[in-house]
Amino acid sequence: MPYETITLEQDGPIGIITLQRPDRLNAVNVRMVLELRQAIDLIKKDESIRVLILTGASDKKNRPCFCAGADMKEAPFPDTFLLEFNDLVNRIEDLRMATIAAIDGVCTAGGLELCMGFDLRVVAQTARIGDLHLKNLGVGLGGAGASSRLPRIVGLARAKELMFTGDLVDGAEAYRMGLANKVCPSDQLMAAAKAMARKIALMRPHGLAVTKAHLNLGVQMDLQQALRFADIIGPLADAEGLAQVEKKQTDFARKNQKAPENKAVEQSLQAKPALSGKLIPIKPGLFTLPSSPGEAPHLIGTRCRSCGEVYFPPKKDKSCANCHGLDMEEIPLGRKGTVFSYTVVHMAPPEWQGPVPYAVALIDLPEKARFYSALTGCKVEDAFIGMEVELVIEKVRADAEGNDVAGYKFRPVSTK
Repeated sequence: MPYETITLEQDGPIGIITLQRPDRLNAVNVRMVLELRQAIDLIKKDESIRVLILTGASDKKNRPCFCAGADMKEAPFPDTFLLEFNDLVNRIEDLRMATIAAIDGVCTAGGLELCMGFDLRVVAQTARIGDLHLKNLGVGLGGAGASSRLPRIVGLARAKELMFTGDLVDGAEAYRMGLANKVCPSDQLMAAAKAMARKIALMRPHGLAVTKAHLNLGVQMDLQQALRFADIIGPLADAEGLAQVEKKQTDFARKNQKAPENKAVEQSLQAKPALSGKLIPIKPGLFTLPSSPGEAPHLIGTRCRSCGEVYFPPKKDKSCANCHGLDMEEIPLGRKGTVFSYTVVHMAPPEWQGPVPYAVALIDLPEKARFYSALTGCKVEDAFIGMEVELVIEKVRADAEGNDVAGYKFRPVSTK
């Protein structure tokens, strides 16, 4: 696809977008926003690209430049310009692949906002980075997250300093304040960015996407919410990894076992039990499900016989954290509960099958057990505190013994 304001190329697993308006310090205009969005949409669909790098072209005198923000010579902009630019930065931030901004020369105002939508920033020593919204426009909020993302990256005090003064910092100072992940000489910028990208490209894409989703969302939660959220989405990454390991184990076993004597034996080896029985945790969110004919799948917790405290997942150390009693019993947990609280997830892990955004709720069960679970079959606007929900069991795979491995979610029983 031909572009006027950018170029898009690929170097192995690395996609590289270069801003191509050096005569205007690579300033953003309506056309550039449109072309960047088109390029991002193409990259998003290309599974061969695992890491994206954004950089800026040097001018005719070979002076480097990243981006000087919006091109004010083209003002006034259409009413939708800031909304579309903000949406572009959000789209970059929400990419499941890793993204790197390679910065040299001027990086100010909208250019700073653009680079903050990237996961990592590799910066040349000669870079000149700062926010000029307050200094030049009279208000420092920015149109694409300047006052929202900057304090989250460098801290509130440093963000205030940069925005209140309008000072520009070089690459070394950007690195010291945490805005840059790596600083290097100008002539080594792209080599350093590509070296980092190649290292990241070796990682499992699915696992990286889940890790990125948790990092981006977890930092917006308190610690306990982030820990529970990791319990929920972790199995989505682990499931693929475990599946790869199990496939290797299965392939090895097949190579070293005798062939079945007949088709009946072969069919018996491939048979899988029905989805029934108690859910025995093997890790957060994943359960072994031994076959128990006629028994509906249900969660298993532990209860202290002394004080009645209920734990889910079941306590492995067999001691009560409340009264320190050692008399613990295994109990089945109910299939229905109520929503105590919930949060909204805007960036879904790759295997999420429902609508996005979706709700993750803290569920209260009748046995006084409380834990986080994703809600399925429920739009965000339909979720509410006190909503009655019921257990949904989903088979993930079979383990080495032929038992089902399952995960759970909750769905609404009724809606307002």
